[in-house]
Amino acid sequence: VKVRRPGLREQVERDLAIARWLARTAERRTTWGAQYQVTSLVDEFSDVLHGELDFHVEARHAIEAGAAMDRQPRVVAPQIINSLTSERMLVMERLPGVPLSSQTSGMEPARGRLLADALCISQVQAMLKGERFHGDPHPGNVLVLDNGDLGLIDFGIAGRLDTFERASVFQMLVAIKLQQPSLLHEAMVSIGAVSPTRDPDEIERALSQFLAADVSSGLPSPDALTDLLALTNKLEMKLPRSTTTMFRALATLAGTVEQLSPGYPLIDVIADVGGAEFRER
Repeated sequence: VKVRRPGLREQVERDLAIARWLARTAERRTTWGAQYQVTSLVDEFSDVLHGELDFHVEARHAIEAGAAMDRQPRVVAPQIINSLTSERMLVMERLPGVPLSSQTSGMEPARGRLLADALCISQVQAMLKGERFHGDPHPGNVLVLDNGDLGLIDFGIAGRLDTFERASVFQMLVAIKLQQPSLLHEAMVSIGAVSPTRDPDEIERALSQFLAADVSSGLPSPDALTDLLALTNKLEMKLPRSTTTMFRALATLAGTVEQLSPGYPLIDVIADVGGAEFRER
């Protein structure tokens, strides 16, 4: 049972009002405030936070993500008890197990790889098929169940890519695989992330340096996903919210599957899950 604390909404509204005032001040008085459009960032943060305060939203996310994971029997989401759920209270099936974050000893390698594959594939398939995926799959939100499977909890942050975003993400993966900065730039342009005030040659040079530094083996390391997000900020690129959620989720997922199976080849698995469409592109 998950309950919203009494008076929390009022406290959040006060804090958000302060954040908006600070953001407007920063945009008006500083170069970086205007560059990063901090007012719009606060507005996005506000939307996400309001969604987390309404447990009907989290219940819907859990149901949709659970349906998307049906293809992976080793990964489950708790069933939602709709008849008892309200805006202020979320009632779920109890998943018997312990958080992965509390595991003090590593599990047997073969079992760890099996569970890492199931978790990674369940989330990447959902991303690439336009289904609901977990937006924050850190080890505290992943349960090792008593039956040996994995359970995902806390769907306050979740994402879903539209058709246009999925096409651009595939193009990004192809560009990274082929180490083609111009193609990566084109993908960023098609998704609407590139600021018209930036020099295209400057962007391509920065992307080329990123590929040379982070993708020497043909596919990036999991850390490169975080580096790419940082680079988009530096280049004043503004990715769609769901695309940013996907990259952050993948970066978080990288640490989680690493705990399950040290040295896990996350990006190779993403490419494999892309399957026929990825190879065709």
